[in-house]
Amino acid sequence: MHRFVLRQERFGGLIFDRQHHTISAVDDREYTMLQREPRFDVARCAEYQKGCETLVAPTKVFFVLTKKCNLRCLHCSNDSDPRRDEIIPLSTVELLLTECQEMGVFEIAINGGEPLTHPDFFTIVSSIKQHGFPLYLNTNGVCSRKTLDKLCDTGIESIKISFEGLRENHDKIRGKGNFDRALHAVRRLKKAGCHVRLNYTLMEENRADCFGLVRLADELACDLKIAPLIPVGRARSLSPPPYIAGSGFQQELDSFCRENRIKISVEMMLEMETGNCALVEKGLSYQHTPCGIRHVHLSIDSDGKAYSTGRQTDFCAELEVGNVYVQSLSAIWQQAAAKNRAAVGRCGFCSRTDVRTVLGSSFPRTDLHTTLACPMPKG
Repeated sequence: MHRFVLRQERFGGLIFDRQHHTISAVDDREYTMLQREPRFDVARCAEYQKGCETLVAPTKVFFVLTKKCNLRCLHCSNDSDPRRDEIIPLSTVELLLTECQEMGVFEIAINGGEPLTHPDFFTIVSSIKQHGFPLYLNTNGVCSRKTLDKLCDTGIESIKISFEGLRENHDKIRGKGNFDRALHAVRRLKKAGCHVRLNYTLMEENRADCFGLVRLADELACDLKIAPLIPVGRARSLSPPPYIAGSGFQQELDSFCRENRIKISVEMMLEMETGNCALVEKGLSYQHTPCGIRHVHLSIDSDGKAYSTGRQTDFCAELEVGNVYVQSLSAIWQQAAAKNRAAVGRCGFCSRTDVRTVLGSSFPRTDLHTTLACPMPKG
């Protein structure tokens, strides 16, 4: 298995860097040249995929393994709690992973609910790794010592643990004592050499903790992602309404990081939606548009329903494109691609006749000189 994966697209191709987890675009000429490079794994797309209206396959597939959760957070996007029992069975996950591999999907992410409550969690992780996918886990970090020890040995590329501020606010939102439990998990995972990132949902109730959480993340040597609250699930009933940080808040945060010599990466999403579908802003890979161009992911809920998404919380009926219990993943993606193509133009920027150009420009361009200068893998 090589560091780079090359996948053909209508505009040329995409390169996935397994080491840095980045995706970049090449044109037709560059794609033809790179096909001959021995350091690239070339995704073999089926003929039907080449007729897809947008991307030939999703770049990432999210699995909501279960709606069950050991917590009951105030702002949960899908109403998870300890009483829910919906899961995607192991046998279904394994079939879907094989399909993902055949389609040329780059990455897999698992979340919930709390994924660690799935009865076959570690078997699923092992299967994902055996299929060759980089894996990202979203978790609340609250688990037994035995589970935490096993998690340390999984080889998951990135474990993302949610923190909703410092101790008082985190426990108010996620339950008493859970700040210390999550903090213990971070320290144990870091000690084992795991890559850990903190996820922070910015809302009225916890925004006073923002700079303090940046300091804590820096002390822990964990990158931090700050995202706005999305009013779905239990978050719909929160009062006051979701806090929207303006550009002034971003400037304050940047100044704080400079003045305090913060060494970690702090990614802040002012807004999840951008009006310019072809604009690539450094670090803002989570932004999406009203059109279908940025819907490059597929999310599979625990009931089997699949959604064409630009973010992992896009579980709304408008974006539903099928169900994995009655359709193949490839058939679902063809429906998603057609739906995304039909939505092109809603952002007011891209043209319905210029999809290839917009698709290609919505990913960063590859610096071929730098890419080809990467050393060949040993052996």
